[in-house]
Amino acid sequence: MTIELARDSVLPWECDRNDHLNMQFYVGRASNALSALGVVLGIGPQELVRRGQVLTEVETHIRFLRELRSGAPFAITGGIADANEQQLRVFLELMNVATGETSATFNSLVELRDADNFSRVAFDASILDHAMQVPAAVPAYGAPRGLKMIEPRPAPTLDEAVRIGMMPSYEGVARLADCDAHGRLKSRLYMAYVFGALSHIFAQLRTGEMQRNERRSGAAVEYRLVYRARPRAGAVLALRSGMSALGGKTFSHIHWLFDVESGECAATIEAVSVGLDLETRKAIDMTPELRALYQAALIPGLTV
Repeated sequence: MTIELARDSVLPWECDRNDHLNMQFYVGRASNALSALGVVLGIGPQELVRRGQVLTEVETHIRFLRELRSGAPFAITGGIADANEQQLRVFLELMNVATGETSATFNSLVELRDADNFSRVAFDASILDHAMQVPAAVPAYGAPRGLKMIEPRPAPTLDEAVRIGMMPSYEGVARLADCDAHGRLKSRLYMAYVFGALSHIFAQLRTGEMQRNERRSGAAVEYRLVYRARPRAGAVLALRSGMSALGGKTFSHIHWLFDVESGECAATIEAVSVGLDLETRKAIDMTPELRALYQAALIPGLTV
């Protein structure tokens, strides 16, 4: 049986130009709920400090089902969909309390790591016993829809991203405020970098004038984040992005995040998005001109 792990409201400054909760804050709220679930499992923040360990997502699948607008009250419930000594599969559901409708679902693989060297630590029998007390079933609306959940590819390199023509879409420094108590990048920031990259992607695809229509925008409906490393505060990070697929109303793009100095890949991320009419709040078809630009930009075989 799932349990409530968070209860809050959408703050105005968390909303983007579409006037709804920005995707990075969905991820941030889910990470906070994971910490609350850790308390139930006997590995809350204080216990983790005592152990010298951290509880961290290594992969997350997200379905964005309905918008959350400024001021909307919400709650997050969750539990354990599967568990073994190496990983927990955590399912979380974010619900609009005012309407009773599900806004988003999160299906995450979670591991216990050493706080110093970030090596994996096995979940002990006590944690697994607690996990059995909060079972969660993944509903159909929380299952993958537009994404193929295949095994992640080997970690790419920045040289590979350049060679296959992925666009430079973000570069910046991981600030201390963006990192956890151990100085490692928070999960929310991976999504923040992707959001910041979108305008650069559209500019390089020469869709800028098409995006100026005040009634037309875009919205994510599904994401997959594969966290491959947790960069430290001060790391210089660069994102490379590319179009990967076109559907009837949807378009997919993939992002690879790198630590520029070490060359290490920090994450591979896939998104499925739709056009959004800002007045009707409904998904809309791509114009033929926009579809042609996306089609021309597709990179064959691009994956996470």
